[in-house]
Amino acid sequence: MNIKNTYIILVVISLFSIQLYSQKVETVRLEVEKEIPGETFSDNKFEVDFWVQTESFSAIDPKNTELLELKDDTGKDLIKAHEKAVKAYEEETERLAKEGHYRFSTRTEAFIQPDQWKKMYDTIGFKASIKSLMVVPSPKASKVHVKMKVGYTHVAEGDEQATTITINSLANEPTVQLLGALVPLTDNSSMTRNGNKYIFYSFPKTKTPVAITRIEPVTQALKTAVEETKVNNRPNEFLVKEGDNTKPITIKVHYKEVEKKSFVIDKWVTLGL
Repeated sequence: MNIKNTYIILVVISLFSIQLYSQKVETVRLEVEKEIPGETFSDNKFEVDFWVQTESFSAIDPKNTELLELKDDTGKDLIKAHEKAVKAYEEETERLAKEGHYRFSTRTEAFIQPDQWKKMYDTIGFKASIKSLMVVPSPKASKVHVKMKVGYTHVAEGDEQATTITINSLANEPTVQLLGALVPLTDNSSMTRNGNKYIFYSFPKTKTPVAITRIEPVTQALKTAVEETKVNNRPNEFLVKEGDNTKPITIKVHYKEVEKKSFVIDKWVTLGL
């Protein structure tokens, strides 16, 4: 093989590798709502969603995700404007509380909530969102520049592995040791079948050091719960009958290793107003 042919092959391999591991980012949703002065149920709202198309996505890495810049084309810095509005809102909330008036909702969440971003289940990648209930772009703006670092984990190549975990009790917000990491389990959903309550416990993907492929019940009580409900659990969750969650249980967690990755979304979003 001559030098020219070798060079062509290397270029083709490089281009294929770039395409395989690159991320395509598409703006899929934009919402802008301006507060109507004097209207009780009217708030400022700015929200934009991106579909990040990447293969073998496992979970968002919140600690490695940061909104770097959010400015419209008039120069308005929405991050600084949001922070200023939040401070004023909190001061007003405190003042009202001293007078005996209490607000039952809050609009002061940060622009990004990475632990709430959703994986796409019918296609590749995930959806990343930016949202403020405090500020909107300038009325004269036609577009907004978004620059955001996004960290996530990528399922590594290799065979599935497994580890066995025994949990003494699932009551009172349990935390389990998984491959050296402390993982707080969640129990946000339940179901009732034949007069019995069953609780779904899950490993939060953003706090789990591996990509869980399935959880196998080892304790007989867990196997019975599966037989009684005939439910197909998600890969990172398992089902426990109420009452059994105060007793020791054992599960076998099947998983694949993950690799940490990051990239930067750097694009203008047209407002279309």
